[in-house]
Amino acid sequence: RARRAYAREILGDFARKAFRRPVDGKTVNRLAALAEQVYSQPGKTFESGIGQAMAAALASPRFLFREEAAERKGGERGYPLVDDYSLASRLSYFLWSSMPDEELMRVAAEGRLRRNLPAQMQRMLKDKRSMDFIRNFTGQWLRARDIDGVDIDDRTVLAREPDGDSERERLRRRY
Repeated sequence: RARRAYAREILGDFARKAFRRPVDGKTVNRLAALAEQVYSQPGKTFESGIGQAMAAALASPRFLFREEAAERKGGERGYPLVDDYSLASRLSYFLWSSMPDEELMRVAAEGRLRRNLPAQMQRMLKDKRSMDFIRNFTGQWLRARDIDGVDIDDRTVLAREPDGDSERERLRRRY
């Protein structure tokens, strides 16, 4: 019983982070049962059971895809708004290219993210992880990621230069 409770604690926290939102008890129970099924076999360890349950969580569509839930109340124009957890995920993947941190999840759990959005954005932009956003955005938009793989033939580049410099042209012909 103590092992299963410990497995539930570990897997509940892991699944909450992996799924980027609170996880229901039924899901945590299934993960803990899977872990117990593995570690209760002869020659298997508690860690191998937990690892198997974590692998199952990482294979779940709730991890692979960012699920979004809508709030019951609509927006100003009647369109449904995404819930605070979905907003936290959108914000963190946009600005950090990564999952929401504990601070963002805490504010989302309290239902205060939408009200504190400017402050959270400022906090996130000051974080060094926001450099990933800049690198990813410019890398995709300007194809700056490909720059290392581009061969530059300096003769071809120089041949495209206008012939405004007669001295340079004379030297080029000479050599």
